[in-house]
Order: sequence, then structure tokens, then C-alpha cells
Amino acid sequence: MRTSPLILSLLCFTAIACGDEKSDGDFAPQEGLWERGDVTEDDGCGFGGIGGGDTGGENVATIAVSDDGEEFTIDTGDSDPITCTLDDQSYTCEGGSSEEVDYAEYGYDAVATISSTVGGEFSSETEGTFEVSLSVSCDGADCAEVAELSESTYPCTSSKSWPISAR
Repeated sequence: MRTSPLILSLLCFTAIACGDEKSDGDFAPQEGLWERGDVTEDDGCGFGGIGGGDTGGENVATIAVSDDGEEFTIDTGDSDPITCTLDDQSYTCEGGSSEEVDYAEYGYDAVATISSTVGGEFSSETEGTFEVSLSVSCDGADCAEVAELSESTYPCTSSKSWPISAR
């Protein structure tokens, strides 16, 4: 028995309608040049701002998307490109880190964990945000005193965020 082209077309259409393909809200960023807007800073830790995210001059970068659309690279031309991974429309990039600082050698019962993240979110194929953030948490009886010495409170988060758009 031969399967008619009409039946094959209906089966294919049904598979797409039932979700075997990406949904309309699932997209990768447009490849090519992207521009960064003005920075918004939130210095919740009281550090006087955080570094990171500066491209040194022009506020443009090139985005290249992997064949499967799950990863992309950001190349500012000033340093090695960074690789980012998409999760729905949010993304995280390499360059984040986590470090513990034990204040026992200074006589304090406090271990601070300092974590940084690089990432953002896309609202469309041509618009989104890029964010660099730094979070500090602390375990131990002397955390409040250590935070006071650094003129901060723990836990805290400081961040920089930029709107980004394809050119």
C-alpha cells in the first residue's frame, strides 16, 4: 500500500503543531554586529561598582551562533571571544567564578563565598540584556563584623546591566 503525499503532509503538519519543532517563543539571537546601550548599575554590596563588561572603546560586538542554536560567542575584538549557552531565552557565559575567602587567619569565624556571573536574556532575536553580577554570602559567627569592616552587608549582590540590540 502506497502512502499518499497528502497523508504525509498531514502527518508532518501534525508533528509540528504538536510541538516536535521549536515553539514560537524559542529563538537564537541574530548573528552579526550588536550594540550595547548605557549601563545601569546596582551596587548592593557597596563596593563602589564592579568591573567587567567593558569593551574598552566602541560599544559593539559580533555574535556568532552555533549550528544547533544552543550556544553563541560574543567577540568584542579586544580579547578572546566568550562562549554563552542559551536556556530558553536566558543565557549564561563562561567567565563566571566562585571563590571562598576564609577570614580565620585574621581571627574571624567567617567564610565568605564570592560568586560572579556573566549572562543575560533575549526578548527577541534582535534585543536583549547583558549582565555582569557579583554576589557575596557568608557563613560563620563573625560575618556581620567582617561585612561591616568592608562597609557592606552580607548577603549582597552588585551588578551592571546593559541593553543590547542587533545593528
